[in-house]
Amino acid sequence: MAEMATLVQEVDAALQCDYIKALGDDLGRQHWLDLKRALTRPPSCTTARINQPGLSEADIKALVTVPFKYHATLPDTIVFPVVQHVVEPAAKAVVVGALCGMAVLRGSQVFLPGIKAIGSGICTGDLVSVYADLEGTCPRGLAEPFTGASAFVGNGIIQISRRQFFKLEPDKLGGLGIDMTQPCYETPSLGHCEPSLVLQNMPSIACGLAVQPEPGQTILDMCAAPGGKTAHLACLLQGQGKIVALERSKKRADALAQRVVELGHGDLVDVHCLNATRCLEGSKGGKLKFPPASFDRVLLDAPCSALGQRPRFSITTILSLVELEQFGSYACKLLQVAAKAVKPGGRVVFSTCTLNPRENEHVVAWALTNLPDLELVRAEPYLGHSGLANHGLSEEQRHLVQRFDPIETDTIGFFVACFQRKFPTE
Repeated sequence: MAEMATLVQEVDAALQCDYIKALGDDLGRQHWLDLKRALTRPPSCTTARINQPGLSEADIKALVTVPFKYHATLPDTIVFPVVQHVVEPAAKAVVVGALCGMAVLRGSQVFLPGIKAIGSGICTGDLVSVYADLEGTCPRGLAEPFTGASAFVGNGIIQISRRQFFKLEPDKLGGLGIDMTQPCYETPSLGHCEPSLVLQNMPSIACGLAVQPEPGQTILDMCAAPGGKTAHLACLLQGQGKIVALERSKKRADALAQRVVELGHGDLVDVHCLNATRCLEGSKGGKLKFPPASFDRVLLDAPCSALGQRPRFSITTILSLVELEQFGSYACKLLQVAAKAVKPGGRVVFSTCTLNPRENEHVVAWALTNLPDLELVRAEPYLGHSGLANHGLSEEQRHLVQRFDPIETDTIGFFVACFQRKFPTE
């Protein structure tokens, strides 16, 4: 396994300084190092949400063959253990891409498009060790041992010989490449359980519950793709109400629309390809507009740097501190719209899947200063920890938001803040 996730140096240094600012020099440095280590491995449990009303324990046992339990706090949430194994690498080696390696840590098999190199002499049916190419430096077709940065993710039975594999044209690759019989982390694969059960991270489930939707309400989901939280909100409406789900990318909006239908919520969810910053009457651009103060609840799961997602070996998609700060600026623009879209007395839930306080605490602090109609309220259910100190929030405000930390909660990194729109003064 990779010892710790790698980031662009400028971004790494800035985030380390953020944690030093919050926790002090020694604790801050150590916590940031521990976080980077935690990001390279999956949480010790994975969660799934019951998507089908009335699904019994006997029904679940008929769907899954691995042990499970109900979450102690979250309703309709099933917990499955992720088992770590000590695996001795097989002598013959295959190199896969970093994304493929991360998928294996989450319980996937290795499919042919993910393979980059197969050692000389490897034949169909051989037991092979699987290594992820961490820096993308392994040339396709390499026969000699790969000496670049890599992470071992387990052993498996290869389904194709080296000779057969490299006869295939790249656009013809498809199907199972390696059956991962000895993974380093045994994570249950539950794709076959949909639509009855839907894999969803625990903080994401808590976020949906924090919206507190009630049957008959109208909800705005401002950045809805890929649709896990949208489907959860639809379940909580119990067949009564409407969700307006926005997504500015046409491709992602189409996939979102298909997803909610597959999960059985097509009647409750209206999907629109629309930039949420332009969704209200009076805004520029676009044809479809909604009246201000027309939604009972608003969910803003803001586009973010995704620095809390795990497992992952490297986080090099964020190339500069400027890019990192742009996410926070965009979230502020979206919160301005959310504050206008929600009815007085209604609730706005803001969330991200990042560890970066510039996208979390700083955004909440900005909203409290610049959006006087919004009042910060406690995010319930409260399963995380308080926000970071010395990042714009008072002691009381820090304990109203919740931060899910890969070390303290053994989850993905996640952040949730809840606002309520004040009633106008008479």
